[in-house]
Amino acid sequence: MTSLMRDIGSYLSMVNALNAQVVTGTTATDNTEINGFAVDRELVQAGRPVMLSAKLGVQYDYAFPATATLTLTGHVQHSSVSTAGWADLAFKNGSTSVAVTVGSTASTATQTGTGVLTGNVDLSGAKRYIRMQITPNWSTLTTLTEDVDLGAMFVLGGYDTLPASTAS
Repeated sequence: MTSLMRDIGSYLSMVNALNAQVVTGTTATDNTEINGFAVDRELVQAGRPVMLSAKLGVQYDYAFPATATLTLTGHVQHSSVSTAGWADLAFKNGSTSVAVTVGSTASTATQTGTGVLTGNVDLSGAKRYIRMQITPNWSTLTTLTEDVDLGAMFVLGGYDTLPASTAS
């Protein structure tokens, strides 16, 4: 058994991509991108090789009226500077976005639920900074009671050379 099998955590880093927040469905928030933090890939683990792979995880909890649905669409972007020039990266499935739709137009009661939207990204051609974006899109905005709690993180790994393990 290798240390990679017994100590995968030594080869991964988790980075906050978006602080937890409540987004209430309004015309100002509907179909509007929410930008995550600029993550400097060179500083995630200073002194180690840059990680070449990422998994985006967007945690969501929702509550909204009957007959409504919510689509969450996520993107991962990269840039050579942290403040401008962002461009979408492709997920491993070839698309530049991942999405999930929750709720049901056939529901007759208040709808609640929770889940995680995920996507894998090859960072081998990415620039220094990465960030995520999430776009909530409600099917209907009725009473301003359409809420979604969002938070996101990146799990980074995949060095071009494996670092020394801390496993014993």
